Amino acid sequence: MLVGKYVSLRELILKDVYTFKNWSKHSSYLLLDYNFNEVEEKSIKDWFIWKTYSPFSKYYVILKDSYPIGYISFKNISYFLKSACLGIALNPTYINKGYGGDAIKTMLKYFFDELKFKKISLKVASYNKRALHLYEKIGFKKRWTILMSFPNGDFDINIKDFYNNKECFKKVFGKTFFYAYQMDIRREDFINGI
Repeated sequence: MLVGKYVSLRELILKDVYTFKNWSKHSSYLLLDYNFNEVEEKSIKDWFIWKTYSPFSKYYVILKDSYPIGYISFKNISYFLKSACLGIALNPTYINKGYGGDAIKTMLKYFFDELKFKKISLKVASYNKRALHLYEKIGFKKRWTILMSFPNGDFDINIKDFYNNKECFKKVFGKTFFYAYQMDIRREDFINGI
């Protein structure tokens, strides 16, 4: 068990995933793919297997007072290069309370200090300004901008979320794409920044 200032973390187990179906939902059209939509037992088990089957991925549950409020992942783990790609999802009820930042810092400390990793990277949608601000505050640096396929349907200027973030989207051959930032933090920068 890893213990942070506000949350604790341990490896994700199937029992944790069953609680995710009770989480609240993101109301923003742009964040729909962060909602946990599995409700049937088979789909919950399939989700867990899909996320945890690879030896190059690790998933950890974020606990607040022993209750699962999110999960954090490290994918594309290279034990040779000592690098991985970070992802995080929180129950929307627990966003903007410091829990996500605490979870990320706790996991980075573990990966950099204990596992001696050299670099952790991530991708963040340019329209996800809250997450971008948090990552920069922790010490992640933008390395480049990429164009990614938008998973939640087509761009619609009549939807407020799209209108307020129109500079973040691009239509190519009728398909909706969004700009994202590839970011990373290196071990020495994390250690020197804390």
